[in-house]
Amino acid sequence: MAQTLLIVEDDPAIMEILKYLLADSGFNTISSQYGEDVDELIDLHQPELVLMDIRLGKMDGREICRNIKSHARNFKIPVILMSAHAVAKDILNEACADAFISKPFDIDYVVNLINKTIEIDNITSRISKL
Repeated sequence: MAQTLLIVEDDPAIMEILKYLLADSGFNTISSQYGEDVDELIDLHQPELVLMDIRLGKMDGREICRNIKSHARNFKIPVILMSAHAVAKDILNEACADAFISKPFDIDYVVNLINKTIEIDNITSRISKL
């Protein structure tokens, strides 16, 4: 069964590229151009991972990430933030994100990072159940 990813990106061109390439890599994708939809989409679809831009018009992806991680039902969902205007280490610490992708990005790197992040999350979940 394919894993489901939530993509939150306000640039329609980048969104379409990510959806196409990730679907081609075997993932199911749900998408939104608006940060306001994230909580509802997570509740409805329970994605294995959230891939989110930092600059989302009226909202900030770092803030949304902190919100996701602050809810007991969602804090284990890995979040990968993306931006063309940021320093990765600062963003990871500030937003409680699991990983960071700098734009422009190499799609093979994105797919490998998603797979690695989901794999680490799965291993951590199995260990915590022991």
